[in-house]
Amino acid sequence: MSAGPVPKAGELYYYDFTTDVTKAIGAGVGYKDWGAGVALMVGADGTINNFDKLGIWNNHAGKKGYLNADFNMDSEVNNTDKIGYYLPNLDEAYSTQVPY
Repeated sequence: MSAGPVPKAGELYYYDFTTDVTKAIGAGVGYKDWGAGVALMVGADGTINNFDKLGIWNNHAGKKGYLNADFNMDSEVNNTDKIGYYLPNLDEAYSTQVPY
């Protein structure tokens, strides 16, 4: 969810959330600066831990689709999700907020 209104360009709305963690509502809460000008949304229950691998990634490994363990959202659950996204964030605590 964007931190502010998104302008309409023709019939489309385009907003690149990846360029700055503060472009999302919450001024960066729930997002991580991945470096090289890329920001990522954190999809977690507050802490990235072994349950995320054992209880989520292991159950979906090798499957296709936008599943809970598809950490990079490329529609495949594979070692890229585990090595590239899970392991670098292991044991980090995150939170997220959605207005209500």
